[in-house]
Amino acid sequence: MRSGSPVCSDGIGGAPCHRYWANDCPAARCVYRGEGHFSAPLAARTGVTSDDLTMFWRAFTLMFDHDRAAARGELNFRGLYVATHDDPYGKAPARQLLDRIIVKGPGDATARTFHDYHVAVDETELPQGVTLTTLIG
Repeated sequence: MRSGSPVCSDGIGGAPCHRYWANDCPAARCVYRGEGHFSAPLAARTGVTSDDLTMFWRAFTLMFDHDRAAARGELNFRGLYVATHDDPYGKAPARQLLDRIIVKGPGDATARTFHDYHVAVDETELPQGVTLTTLIG
């Protein structure tokens, strides 16, 4: 699993919050995008089953609700999209599929809630043998 950079409304990015009052912290107005990959061939070699994968996705969707540490107080998922291929080695490059999910802020410092951002998921004309499932969103 790899986390990406924050998508912020004010262009400050991941500026340290100690310089700001809690409500003015740029990170409090950011939407963080993470990307992860699952290897079916590696899973087959290590004995991972479809039940294991189902449990993984369930844990992933609930992980912030069951661990509200101070550092992640209100961090939560607003979208979780899973691309599934009918071939264990894939039917399309990961980047091609990840680029179908676009997150945009208003472009200025006006974002105060998640609803100030626009999330677009392009599910049209997926490559043959690929399905896109929305687990959260």
